[in-house]
Amino acid sequence: MTHREPQFSRGQAVRGWVLAVLGLAAVACGAGRRVPPLPQAPDAAVRLEVAVTGLRGTQGMVRGALFASATGFPMEHERALFRAEAPARDGAVLVFENVPPGEYALAVLHDADANGRMARNALGIPREGYALSGEATGLPRFDAALIRLAPPLCRLELRLRYW
Repeated sequence: MTHREPQFSRGQAVRGWVLAVLGLAAVACGAGRRVPPLPQAPDAAVRLEVAVTGLRGTQGMVRGALFASATGFPMEHERALFRAEAPARDGAVLVFENVPPGEYALAVLHDADANGRMARNALGIPREGYALSGEATGLPRFDAALIRLAPPLCRLELRLRYW
């Protein structure tokens, strides 16, 4: 059995060389890391409308917090990049204006006692309804709650959970 060397055309060889150089450049530039998005024109902002359903009462406020990082998510609404609130009623709509396009995690709370934070029982279990964006369930994780927002309008519906 004889061994034959593979035959490449000049075009295939040049293409392979170019791809190899581009691959090295991507590694050198940090491919695989999240790169912040390029600045967007002001008219590229997103309006996010969130319909909140499943409220068990009309006392207090429905509060939403949109987080750009895991810092403070989901409990520290004051650390959120954007916040919105509406009087408590089933179907209440939270509106977030002028949000830059990108990935965010959303936490919503039915703040029935209107004190600005989640009420918990002695075991730490929430006594007020809450909802998270994305596929987050159980103990909330920022990466599981990520949603992508693109201009001009995004609409979500979140159903509150109660324990």
